[in-house]
Amino acid sequence: MKITVNSVVSLKYKLSDQETGEQIEETTNENPLVFLYGVGGMLPDFELNIEGKTSGDLFDF
Repeated sequence: MKITVNSVVSLKYKLSDQETGEQIEETTNENPLVFLYGVGGMLPDFELNIEGKTSGDLFDF
């Protein structure tokens, strides 16, 4: 199922400083980020980068 407006999204991520490589934040399989896509709850650029992704997709941005 592709991520579209009103999809419940659950994902795992690592957030790092691009210049230093320092890890800032990380979620796990046990505690993923879960949110409703396309209703303004996340940063617009974050949502644009995951739109259309499907379960199991790996990506960087």
